Amino acid sequence: MTRSVVIAAILAIAGLGFMFGAPVIAENADRDEDPIGLVIDSAAIGGKNAAQEPWRLICDNIEAHRAARLGFAAAKLKLTENQESAWSGFVETIVHAGEPMRQFCDSIRDAPEPTALPDRVAWMERIATIRTAELQQLRPAITEFYGILDPDQKAIADGLLAPHRRP
Repeated sequence: MTRSVVIAAILAIAGLGFMFGAPVIAENADRDEDPIGLVIDSAAIGGKNAAQEPWRLICDNIEAHRAARLGFAAAKLKLTENQESAWSGFVETIVHAGEPMRQFCDSIRDAPEPTALPDRVAWMERIATIRTAELQQLRPAITEFYGILDPDQKAIADGLLAPHRRP
């Protein structure tokens, strides 16, 4: 697999993880324990507690997170040479579909999280709208890419986006 394919793949999968993981973080943010079951370095997200500003987990280092998840997926799937071009196209779709979220993140980078309920709901609605559009772009690409995987790779892919544990 070429280096550019791996880098692009890494960038795309991180977006999928945050796309599906952030609602669980936000949902559990009012709990006393760590909302995602990990110790979060508050300095890495601007000195704020992740439970206080869950949006920072979505936006901070969005490209790096996407890259990490895509790299993980590529390594787990053990793509064949014949699958590499399909993977490259899939990654390009993921990166393209994630662009509106990156632009949103850039637009709020230095903005404080809204505190008034109507403003918070408007913010959540904006993110949900962006994610819905992203999923609508990704679903056909995921279906097409999934179709070229062998049965063992499909089993691995099925576990890559496992449903989140709900209490």
